[in-house]
Order: sequence, then C-alpha cells, then structure tokens
Amino acid sequence: MRASIAVRALAALGVTGSALVLSSGPAGAVTVNGPCAGTATIGKHYYQSTIPSDASRGNPMVIPQTGTATYQGATKTVTKPHHGHLAVVVGPAEITVYSWGSKNENSKLADQGTQNLKKAYDKLPFGIAGLYELKGYHYNNGALYCSGSGWIKFAQSPLSTPLGIAGVAGTAVAGLALIGAGFGRKVLA
Repeated sequence: MRASIAVRALAALGVTGSALVLSSGPAGAVTVNGPCAGTATIGKHYYQSTIPSDASRGNPMVIPQTGTATYQGATKTVTKPHHGHLAVVVGPAEITVYSWGSKNENSKLADQGTQNLKKAYDKLPFGIAGLYELKGYHYNNGALYCSGSGWIKFAQSPLSTPLGIAGVAGTAVAGLALIGAGFGRKVLA
C-alpha cells in the first residue's frame, strides 16, 4: 500500500491547513494542529495550506459532484506505521469519506496524487448540499500526529435535493404554525 500523509488526505478533498504546530485564526478559518503542509487543486482552483483563508467558512472549497482533486502533502518527520481519515461533519456526526494506512516502509515524508470526488460523495447522505466542516486526522504509530479542519461547500443547490426541499417545506409548515400560535388559533388542521 502506498504511504499516506495527513495532508494528502486533507488535500484529497481539497482542504489543507497551516504548517504551524498550532495555528489559530479568525473563526471559520482553516486550522492544522501538527507539522503538516500541503496543496490541492480542484478544477481550476488551487488551495494552499499556508493561506488560512483558503477553505475558510467565508471562502469554502467548492466540491463538485464529479472530478478529481490533485494533492501534494508532507510531514516534517517520517510517520510509520500510519493511518488516518477524513470526515465531513453532518449534524452531530462525523462521516468518514476517505481513509488510508500503511507501514510506510520507504520512510516517505511526502506524497502526491489524485482522488476521485464521486467516491467521497457516495459515502455521504443522499442529497447533501451546502456548507460543511471537513476534519482530517493522521496517526503515527497509533498516536495522533496531525489534525486539521476547513470548510467545504457541495456544489449543488440545497433546493435541488430531496433533503433540501423537505427542509424548506418543514420550515414553511413551522412558520405557519408559529403565525397561527400568534393569533391563538390553528392554521393547519
């Protein structure tokens, strides 16, 4: 199995973090805890770990339903054996969309390649759209080595999905019920 790097996985969906040991920035900015760095290209968009505004809440990485992410990632020291995963935060749950692991017998510090974005979509709830936090974790010999987070936006419109339509319909019904409660009578039978 090829050696994997924490930021390789982060970059697989286009989220990379800062190379600082502990980075902090404005709320919603990309963060990485640990000595990792990386880049990703999705379509014509290039994202870099040293720019905290890349994949921030206000400037999320847009993830199309199909295509690939081209990544490069590195750690400051060799991690072996290693494993990790990427997860999209949906409500209170983290749904793993990509995982990796190897013995890293060649003691690689860096990796590069491409990942199929459709494979990640296939692991998420049907009809997911909108803005979500993406978290990544990389372990060295069983201990957490790097972790990071950033923001992604799924390219389709929330109103183009059954889940989005149900959400709008539910909001409308709740609004009518609230108006009815304000007038002291039932609006819906």
